[in-house]
Amino acid sequence: MIENTFKTFGIMIDFPGLVICDPFVYDSFIKNHVPESDMVGVNLLQYISENSELWKKMLDDGVMIPIPIKNHRDSIVKIGLDINEEEKSKGRLFTAPVYPLRIESGLVAIADILYVMNWPKQRLSESGLKVSPDFEVSPGCITDFEAGIYSVEITGFSSKDCIIDFPSKHHHITRSMTAGHFMNFHKESKLPVFPHHLIDESTLFDFSVYRD
Repeated sequence: MIENTFKTFGIMIDFPGLVICDPFVYDSFIKNHVPESDMVGVNLLQYISENSELWKKMLDDGVMIPIPIKNHRDSIVKIGLDINEEEKSKGRLFTAPVYPLRIESGLVAIADILYVMNWPKQRLSESGLKVSPDFEVSPGCITDFEAGIYSVEITGFSSKDCIIDFPSKHHHITRSMTAGHFMNFHKESKLPVFPHHLIDESTLFDFSVYRD
């Protein structure tokens, strides 16, 4: 992705949060840290979060970024590289501290948090294909992004009413949206420190962009 450019799409949020990850990095982490016998019928995100050391390792190693959203509705997502301040400030509601993220496969997924809860259903193919035929972020999107170590700054924004596309391989959806999240990536030489206070229960940061 070229600096100061971004992609815009709609995302359907059915659960109270979003996640950002390289699906291959997350898949490798699950295979290495969660026994196969523990994956059947299990909410993997809950399983990992209940093991404090494993949860901390996943976040500190840039495997995944969880984004809690209490007032969750379908919204706009903008993802870009080194977006200038003028563009980021349009309709800004809040900006959170940066998060660490590793991208190794050249792909990044942005999806409803359900995506990582039921991971065995989304398991990547080992047949040489990039992803198996049933591997789809629904609701969400997978997009190309250069491999590397990144800091990710998330800004909530409001917008004038606009028509947004919701990516799907099965059908084409457009919807009128008025708010969303700007995810600005910046390449780093080492992973930044994960801001754990944003997801601790007592100091949870709410990324809701709809306040009513």
